[in-house]
This record gives sequence, structure tokens and C-alpha cells, in this order.
Amino acid sequence: MTFLLQSELTTNDNGFIEKNRYEILFVVELLEETGKNTIIYDKELKIYFESSSALKRIYEVELEKIILHLANKLEKAEDFTRRTMYRYDWIQAKVNLKGEIVSIENKKELKETWQEIKNKLMNDYKGDIVDEYLEELNLEFETDKPVYPALSQYFYFGLLFPVIPETHGKNWERKRIVELSPYEEEQFEEQAVYVETIESERVYNIKGSLLPNSQTELETFEGYMVVPVNQIFPIKTEINTSIKKDGIISQWHFELEQY
Repeated sequence: MTFLLQSELTTNDNGFIEKNRYEILFVVELLEETGKNTIIYDKELKIYFESSSALKRIYEVELEKIILHLANKLEKAEDFTRRTMYRYDWIQAKVNLKGEIVSIENKKELKETWQEIKNKLMNDYKGDIVDEYLEELNLEFETDKPVYPALSQYFYFGLLFPVIPETHGKNWERKRIVELSPYEEEQFEEQAVYVETIESERVYNIKGSLLPNSQTELETFEGYMVVPVNQIFPIKTEINTSIKKDGIISQWHFELEQY
């Protein structure tokens, strides 16, 4: 499966407008299924039976291509930024039937790849700002749950893995905590509500709200998602957000499409 994620950020700082555009081409491959036809014991009925509820699938995600179109003052950082984004290349996620990522299967390999990327960047770029930023990214791989922030960020994998189950009822809805990108340092509560099924394609409304005690003003957070029946990956997603913080208006447009 191939997906194109397009993320466009427009900022307005007292009338000074900048645009930055990011494109990631994902290639997703199913590596393995685990827990199929697991035997479960029912204590009330006192019988054993087969169940698919424990089924999990391991998907590998290749970041085949990353293209950046940054504002003039950030052009010199294009190569640096693009290369840091490849730290998630070939990530392996174990996903249950609810669409939830329950673990990352290749943490060690991701950490080793990041060390190689970081060492090359430190040779090519010098300065305290570079060192501080690389060390900040390095912390992602020094915890027990590396790269998990990126899994809920629209900028990376948050739309690719939207936590939509393969099957559900007509009144289904769910909430989860998401981030727009690594840059806002702000979390939101995202709500997905099932609307209808059209020719085996399920349609969902997406809305977002601020968490308590947030210092951000939320003007817009809405969109839609289309997920085929009996699948967890969307074929089309569009979400628009507009927030204001410290006097700066930031508008994100996210679009994910399966090819």
C-alpha cells in the first residue's frame, strides 16, 4: 500500500505570512500476523473456544520519499530537516483489530539508524543550535517507548494509523489524544464519529478540541476520513486546523491519500 501525506503550514505573525509544505510518500507492507485463532477459556461457560480477538498484525512503513518546500528563511534547513525525518524509516508497528498500535517491533534497529543519521549530520552541520536539536531528538530513542509521539502526530503517522477498527456498530465514535506536528508542543482531543457507509467505504467526521488548561486559542479543527470496510487504513483524509498562540496564527492543512 502506498500513501501520500501532504502537510501545509501557513503562519501569520502580525501580517507577516509564511508557508511551509511537507510531503511524505509512505509504503506500507504487512510483515506478519500473530495471535490468529487463539484458544480462549470462558470461565462462565467453562469451555475453550477459538477467538480472533487476539489477532495482531505487524506493518512496516517505509518513508520512500520526503519532499520539503520551506519558506525563504528556512531554505538552508531543508536538507537538515529532511534527513532528520528519515529517523522513522522502516518503522515496524504491531496493530490490533481496533487499529491501535500496541508496540514498536524494531526499537533497537531504529535507534541504530538514528545514531548513523545523527553522526552524519553532526559532521555536516556545526553549532550549538544543531547540537541542542539533535540531542532533543536523541531523547526519543533513550526511553522505553521510543518514537511514540510521532505515532499520534498528523505530521507523521497520526493519520496513517487513525485507530479505526475493522468493524463497528452504526453509533460508533471514539476519542484520542493527538498532536498536529512536533513544532506546536500542544496536544488536542480528537473525536472521530462514524457517519455512513457508501459502497463499502466508511465515512467519518473528525473534530478536535483543546485540553484543559491550554494556553492556545483554537479557531478550527475539522475534517473527514474515508476507511474501507474491514480495513484500518484510510484511503482519503483531509483535516484543517487553525490555532493562535503567542499572537501567531498557525493554520495546518493535512491531506492523506492512498494510491
